[in-house]
Amino acid sequence: MGIQNALFTGVSGMTTYSNQISIIGNNIANVNTPGFKESRGNFSDILSQSSGSSGNLQIGRGVRMNKVDQLFTQGGFQSTSQASDLAIDGEGFFVVKDPKTDTLLYTRTGSFTLNREGNLVNPQGMVVQGFDIDSTGNALPFVRDMQINGQAFPPQITSAATININLDVNTVARTSPTDVFDVNSPVATSDFSTAISVYDSVGNPHNVEIYFRKTGNNTWDWHMAARPDDLDITTTDELVELASGEMTFTDQGALDSLITTERIDYTSGAMTALAADEQGASVIFNFSNGAQAGQSIDFDFGEPQQILQGGALVPNPDAPDKVDGTTQLGSASSTLFQSQDGFGSGVLQSFSVDEQGVVRGLFSNGQTLDLLQVALAKFPSNTGLNLVGKNLFSQSQLSGDPVVSAPGSSGLGVIVSNALEISNVDLSTQFVELIRAQQAFQANAKVITTGDELLTNVVNLKR
Repeated sequence: MGIQNALFTGVSGMTTYSNQISIIGNNIANVNTPGFKESRGNFSDILSQSSGSSGNLQIGRGVRMNKVDQLFTQGGFQSTSQASDLAIDGEGFFVVKDPKTDTLLYTRTGSFTLNREGNLVNPQGMVVQGFDIDSTGNALPFVRDMQINGQAFPPQITSAATININLDVNTVARTSPTDVFDVNSPVATSDFSTAISVYDSVGNPHNVEIYFRKTGNNTWDWHMAARPDDLDITTTDELVELASGEMTFTDQGALDSLITTERIDYTSGAMTALAADEQGASVIFNFSNGAQAGQSIDFDFGEPQQILQGGALVPNPDAPDKVDGTTQLGSASSTLFQSQDGFGSGVLQSFSVDEQGVVRGLFSNGQTLDLLQVALAKFPSNTGLNLVGKNLFSQSQLSGDPVVSAPGSSGLGVIVSNALEISNVDLSTQFVELIRAQQAFQANAKVITTGDELLTNVVNLKR
């Protein structure tokens, strides 16, 4: 019966190597599939049998394919123009959830898009999972759907503004007692002006105008004003003065002192002298349209050489050792720098993803905010995962339980944004394996034909 066994041995070889050719064909077919992982057949011989009286003559019964392994080697990266395209450089899988069954699946394919609900999803509509981020920027320890669209950025009230200007030292001082600042003719009664936009508690912008008048060799008055429509006040004036004060300069052109002497009384609508001069330039705003009343904004014109303490000017221990901030130098008056810490409300315009998987949103008000963080999963045994198709894997007993954490931690890889991981299939290797499998298939076919010829000879022994 040995010849007949040879036939079945050849059949096992042909069956096994035809499956191997199918595996190689699948690898080649997916050479351009993002995130695809190469498969490899795992072969073993079939339990042998004993032949002969001594029992020590063992003849194998062929070959079989035990299992098909996925090779999770790192693939290369293909750059894209899509911010939602992500790749993993290192260990780990993206976690996605089937919205119909709430089943968690795992994938290396990061070709994600936003659906109509604003969720980050894969091509099959499964929602990418991630972490919330708290106010300190730390990822919270639980996983949720990554919903990105529909985010709004609340406004921030202006509490401080910085203005650095140069006032022309050659400006002729206004020494006449009748030459005073007039809100109805501010340009004619001042020597230089600038403006800055500030924000109230509901995010509305308001223009604040600042006028400067030279009153002595090294002395200037400053006057802060706004338009009546921006304020909760009734007046016929074209401009409302809110505060005024004085600034002086050293003979080197550095800011020497800065004080506030008057501030508006919103009850009477008139400028009122302060009971005592105040250090710096602090202005109170009662903005209109339901904004918070009594909004105080500190205007920083630079660090002066002297500060006001106990009604007297004393040396400032924090004074700079060089001319800085607002100056009085021999060049045309001009605004050098200005900024403020408020902004209006904004809506999400675009987003980016960094190496740690943090999704950073860019809003229409120019602000950025960390929204969410991509979650990655790592398994004790990647080869134990069940392949469910469409580049998706499911957990099994052989894979073990996943560790879900942020990219770059717990042994997980980092995120490469605007990129996709390409297939790890190497065509040259696959073609070599295809030749080997083809030759093995043909050789096993020869075993069958040879066995058939031998059986034919046995049959022909009796004629």
